[in-house]
Amino acid sequence: MKGQDLADKFNQSAVEITKKLSGLDLNKKRRLVDNIVVFMGAAGGVGTSTIVANLAYKLRERKLSVLILDMSVMYPSQHNYFDIKQSSYKGDLVSFLSGRVPMGDAIESKDDIFLMMASNRSIIDKVSVDTKSSSDILYDALERLKSLFDIILIDCSHHDIEQDIVNTALFMADAMYIVWDENIACIGNSHKIQSNCSVTGVDTSQKMHVIINKRTDVAYPTNIIEKLGTNLISILPYDKAIIKCGLDGKVFRESGASFSSESAKFCSEIDKLTDKIIREAGYRK
Repeated sequence: MKGQDLADKFNQSAVEITKKLSGLDLNKKRRLVDNIVVFMGAAGGVGTSTIVANLAYKLRERKLSVLILDMSVMYPSQHNYFDIKQSSYKGDLVSFLSGRVPMGDAIESKDDIFLMMASNRSIIDKVSVDTKSSSDILYDALERLKSLFDIILIDCSHHDIEQDIVNTALFMADAMYIVWDENIACIGNSHKIQSNCSVTGVDTSQKMHVIINKRTDVAYPTNIIEKLGTNLISILPYDKAIIKCGLDGKVFRESGASFSSESAKFCSEIDKLTDKIIREAGYRK
């Protein structure tokens, strides 16, 4: 695809997306300055997607326009939280990164939260978008999207850290939040993420933070995080109802059914984390 053709598609899609956004027009500045935020799980099953979905709900509650970019080509999960159906017959992240559909066709919305994800894809699709061409398309798209949305939440896995498109997302990120649980593998994988970022020219010294999402009631030595040269920004408490809500594909902050003290603390920590993200992103009226 020629560069001008791609640019024309971006411009056309940007107008389409803007029409969908309530209260946002082409002349309105986004309210968060540094608004591309990556969340990456340091191990499998740490609850990264659950945190992203809950934050998206809370950010929307603050009247901010939110786009979630689910970077998992083979196993996306964000659509479950917002009741968006997968389909092989509609535009998605893969068809967009492959240059087959315009950006607007790859974005869906539910309750004023916007989502870009892959639909029913395989290892072949994952390989097909791990190219410089796809990375260039993603780079250009994020440059455009960050002016259309107040905040972009990118959901990644450490399993995909070697993918070129994931590293493009990390390069574009204004902030990175690495999600841990009590799994000892989180330590080694976080170091791997840092090393990989260093090789690809991403400076993590200022923009990488750690969130501990507790999956048990076991105490965890947090001084390990300081030794990695990063900082702990939030500890989300353990509660069976929170985990069940995530497994059921529900946003706990919206529909949690537990009245335990840990449940209330989880909601409070999500609220505080939302405040921190907004503050560090540079909120402007």
